[in-house]
Amino acid sequence: MSKIRVTQLDNQVYSPLVSKILLFFYKNVEFPFRLRILSIVERLLGNKRIITKTQFGFEIGIDRADLIQRTIFYDGIYEPEMSLLFSDTLKKNDTFYDIGANIGFYTCLALQKKVKYVVAFEPDDISYKVLLLNIELNSYNRNKYEIVNKGVSNISGNLDFWRSNVANTGISSFIPIENSTFETKKIVIDLDSFFKETKNLPTVMKIDVEGWEKFVIQGMKNPIYTSKLRCIFLETEVDKNKNIIDTCIINFLEAHKFQIKHLERQNNILERFENFMCYRNI
Repeated sequence: MSKIRVTQLDNQVYSPLVSKILLFFYKNVEFPFRLRILSIVERLLGNKRIITKTQFGFEIGIDRADLIQRTIFYDGIYEPEMSLLFSDTLKKNDTFYDIGANIGFYTCLALQKKVKYVVAFEPDDISYKVLLLNIELNSYNRNKYEIVNKGVSNISGNLDFWRSNVANTGISSFIPIENSTFETKKIVIDLDSFFKETKNLPTVMKIDVEGWEKFVIQGMKNPIYTSKLRCIFLETEVDKNKNIIDTCIINFLEAHKFQIKHLERQNNILERFENFMCYRNI
């Protein structure tokens, strides 16, 4: 009996030809026990990632066991209510910060839009390696991005990191949740400290860190560094009326004169964490 996999696949992909064949059978052909047979075929081929093209034109290596990646696999997009707006919002002269980049869907989307520069933060070592893989798959200009294998918080130091099951790798975080397992301590940095060392200050930012948002926000105390920040795409906890719960986040947005727009999910189902577009004229 084979062992049940609990973590996502590493950064190995099938060849473009094998990926194309697997994509065809997964998406277009129905036959008895299709998924079971295809799973056996994949295991015989070495259990690698399937290269998939997104609706935005970039390619990404998919582990179908993960919820986010499986959605991209079948739909070619993730969070359409946010990613489409995100794509339309980006400008050529933008510097985009991806806080909680995961496997790089938004990082690759920004690079595909040919923004000025991208900085992506991802503390999970597996997701970090897959993020690098997905950038390499698309041959993006190495001078246009920086990928940081660290978390973001209100301090610079080390924090306990909790890994979620392969079924939803995107909820791994610095907060223990049900069925997550302690992995190790991860290096974190506050953004003000990072800003001091870079010439690439953000104009657009995405924060998706599974409940750690307020600590990311608390690490941006110096308004000099955020003076050009015109838009924040934020996932954070809400109440039953779809209002942001954390007063620290609300106070930051109000103090910096951001307008807050809730992004309604296409299925109209209210989740514990919802997406917002926070924007201002500067």
